[in-house]
Amino acid sequence: MQLAIIRQLSHQETLAVIWWPGVFVLVSLAVSAVVLWLAVSARPLTRKGALARQYLAGIDVYARRTSALERTTLDDALLPYAVVVADPREAGRRVSALVERELGGDAELRAWRTTDFLSWPRLLVRAAALLIVAGAVGIAAVMPNPYLRLSTYDRWDFEDAGTLYTQVTSVSVEARLSADGDKPRLDVVQTTVVDFDDESARVPQFATPVLARVEGQSLGLEVDEVRVDGEAVPFHLSIRDDAGTITTAMTEVRSGRGEVEVRYTYTSPAVAGEASRASGREGERVDRIRWAGLVDGWESGWTYPSKPDPVTVSVRVDDDVAQQAFAAGWLREDPATSEDSRDWKDSSYPFGTLESELEPPPSSGAKGGTITESDDTSSDARVHSFEVTHGEYGYPTDSLYSDLGILMEFPAGTWAGTDPAARDAKQFAWALPTIIVLSTASVAVILGVAAVIVWRVRGTRQMSPGLVRDVFWWLTPAAALGAIIVGVWATADIPADWPEVALQLPACGLALVAAIAAAVAVRPVAAPRRPDNRAWMRARDPQRDA
Repeated sequence: MQLAIIRQLSHQETLAVIWWPGVFVLVSLAVSAVVLWLAVSARPLTRKGALARQYLAGIDVYARRTSALERTTLDDALLPYAVVVADPREAGRRVSALVERELGGDAELRAWRTTDFLSWPRLLVRAAALLIVAGAVGIAAVMPNPYLRLSTYDRWDFEDAGTLYTQVTSVSVEARLSADGDKPRLDVVQTTVVDFDDESARVPQFATPVLARVEGQSLGLEVDEVRVDGEAVPFHLSIRDDAGTITTAMTEVRSGRGEVEVRYTYTSPAVAGEASRASGREGERVDRIRWAGLVDGWESGWTYPSKPDPVTVSVRVDDDVAQQAFAAGWLREDPATSEDSRDWKDSSYPFGTLESELEPPPSSGAKGGTITESDDTSSDARVHSFEVTHGEYGYPTDSLYSDLGILMEFPAGTWAGTDPAARDAKQFAWALPTIIVLSTASVAVILGVAAVIVWRVRGTRQMSPGLVRDVFWWLTPAAALGAIIVGVWATADIPADWPEVALQLPACGLALVAAIAAAVAVRPVAAPRRPDNRAWMRARDPQRDA
């Protein structure tokens, strides 16, 4: 537990300054190692323990030399000593054989087994119940919650020190989309004008988020270099879920205005996906290139009061790539695809229509900002670009509801490197908690109803111990508890209006009611205060205890 806590807190700089938490862990680990060694070595620590060990060792020697376990009978006073040092499995088989031999006839073969004897089927039922609960706990502890998608805030919440006081004044992103054999390739240059503040406690740094995966499929992100005012500087890339953060790691303090140039490449930007509504092939399986020059939240993601102005996005698409696409345009989310904003699907505005779609009304004047789009054609490529400025009401691109970039759609199989299996796995992971909750809750409800039916048919709630009662008594609450554990884990941090909540929480409630009903319907028979497990011997030999 201590190692796990230290690992979780290892990124805290406080632990690098304060010495005693680390020393405490080391000392406690040393003490734990000594205690473990004592337990494993089984060395007696007192005179009484040493004598007891010697007695047991003597019994072991005697039992081995006299073959006590093979020669003993049920009446032999040495039977307890013969089995105490023997192999448990072998001792159990030997004692069972002795009992069955003394009982004689087949009719009495199992008469020695009391009502609390656990047969293999009953053991399996109890083991299954424990595995259901342990599996639910393991899922909640080990598996990532598929519903905890990175929010806009999370992608812009830079953990690296030094980024808090860096202001962004303007951004320009230029990309080139080309064919690299049977795969597309996207080379990106992001140029950002920033203001470094040398009054912060840390060396000023610059960070920018980029996408690393789309629908579970890797984009092959590679960061080539980062330059500040033309000088190459160290950097590092951190990946979290589907997004990465490129952060400078400068050691020299910079002050005032500077230009940061970040060069990165997507070696596999094409992914398997679903055609958008704008393409006219909605729902079809396609290959897509979904590039985000600036991820959603860029308007206010950098340190307040950063308001990049202007923001320019430009992409050069080679003709051999553009000719294979059946739909292309500026990326947006389409509110017409769902009533729920979380389910809005990617779509696009065709190149050349952005001004007409997003240009603020004349009545807003300069308060709505401005947007300017241009298209240039060369001998082997087309360059699409737009520039947007900030106004009192925000940016005209706010109504895109998405990353700032492009969406190009191709027939399925156009590009190598797409991974439909990864996309299907992502969708399955999204549905898995609901599947688990509904299935385990269904088991609990079915068993609960069956237990109530058995109670009403028999006319009594008392049920003798056995396989049927164990199924009701163990599996019903275990299935309900498993459903509740997974349901609470999956829905703890998602909005209440999501359909997963409407499916999982009522199922958990029904499972809980079913578990209570089963517990009431199969009340166990009251056991005697001290069961006499040798009554069958006295019945066969009345003079035995005389």
